[in-house]
Amino acid sequence: MTASKAFYTSPTSAKAAQQGLGGAQGAVLVVAALVVVGVATAGVLSTGSGETLSQVQDAAKVTDSLSTIADRLAASL
Repeated sequence: MTASKAFYTSPTSAKAAQQGLGGAQGAVLVVAALVVVGVATAGVLSTGSGETLSQVQDAAKVTDSLSTIADRLAASL
Protein backbone atom coordinates (compact mmCIF):
# COMPACT_ATOMS: atom_id res chain seq x y z
CA MET A 1 0.00 0.00 0.00
CA THR A 2 1.39 3.38 -0.98
CA ALA A 3 0.91 6.44 1.16
CA SER A 4 -0.57 9.42 -0.58
CA LYS A 5 1.69 12.39 -1.16
CA ALA A 6 0.95 15.60 0.64
CA PHE A 7 2.09 17.60 -2.40
CA TYR A 8 2.87 17.10 -6.04
CA THR A 9 5.96 18.23 -7.82
CA SER A 10 6.03 20.04 -11.11
CA PRO A 11 8.88 20.88 -13.47
CA THR A 12 8.57 24.56 -12.56
CA SER A 13 8.77 23.98 -8.81
CA ALA A 14 11.63 21.50 -9.19
CA LYS A 15 13.59 24.01 -11.29
CA ALA A 16 12.97 26.80 -8.78
CA ALA A 17 14.05 24.53 -5.92
CA GLN A 18 17.30 23.66 -7.68
CA GLN A 19 18.14 27.20 -8.83
CA GLY A 20 17.10 29.12 -5.76
CA LEU A 21 15.79 32.65 -5.90
CA GLY A 22 18.53 34.35 -7.87
CA GLY A 23 18.11 36.85 -10.64
CA ALA A 24 14.70 38.39 -11.28
CA GLN A 25 12.87 36.19 -8.77
CA GLY A 26 15.27 37.20 -6.01
CA ALA A 27 14.99 40.87 -6.92
CA VAL A 28 11.19 40.71 -6.87
CA LEU A 29 11.29 39.03 -3.46
CA VAL A 30 13.65 41.66 -2.03
CA VAL A 31 11.55 44.52 -3.43
CA ALA A 32 8.36 42.97 -2.04
CA ALA A 33 9.96 42.64 1.41
CA LEU A 34 11.12 46.26 1.32
CA VAL A 35 7.63 47.43 0.34
CA VAL A 36 6.08 45.53 3.25
CA VAL A 37 8.61 47.01 5.69
CA GLY A 38 8.05 50.50 4.25
CA VAL A 39 4.28 50.27 4.54
CA ALA A 40 4.54 49.01 8.12
CA THR A 41 6.95 51.80 9.03
CA ALA A 42 4.73 54.45 7.44
CA GLY A 43 1.74 53.08 9.32
CA VAL A 44 3.54 53.29 12.65
CA LEU A 45 4.85 56.80 11.98
CA SER A 46 1.49 58.14 10.79
CA THR A 47 -0.37 57.14 13.96
CA GLY A 48 1.45 59.80 15.92
CA SER A 49 3.00 59.46 19.31
CA GLY A 50 0.74 57.67 21.73
CA GLU A 51 1.31 57.28 25.39
CA THR A 52 4.55 55.47 26.15
CA LEU A 53 4.78 52.68 28.69
CA SER A 54 6.88 54.81 31.01
CA GLN A 55 4.20 57.52 30.91
CA VAL A 56 1.57 54.94 31.80
CA GLN A 57 3.73 53.66 34.63
CA ASP A 58 4.32 57.18 35.97
CA ALA A 59 0.61 58.01 35.84
CA ALA A 60 -0.57 54.72 37.32
CA LYS A 61 -1.44 54.73 40.95
CA VAL A 62 -0.61 51.80 43.14
CA THR A 63 -4.33 51.17 43.61
CA ASP A 64 -5.09 51.12 39.85
CA SER A 65 -6.33 47.77 38.67
CA LEU A 66 -4.88 46.03 35.65
CA SER A 67 -8.16 46.73 33.83
CA THR A 68 -7.74 50.45 34.38
CA ILE A 69 -4.18 50.37 33.10
CA ALA A 70 -5.21 48.24 30.10
CA ASP A 71 -8.03 50.70 29.30
CA ARG A 72 -5.55 53.60 29.34
CA LEU A 73 -3.19 51.72 27.05
CA ALA A 74 -6.02 50.83 24.64
CA ALA A 75 -7.19 54.43 24.56
CA SER A 76 -3.74 55.65 23.58
CA LEU A 77 -3.48 53.31 20.59
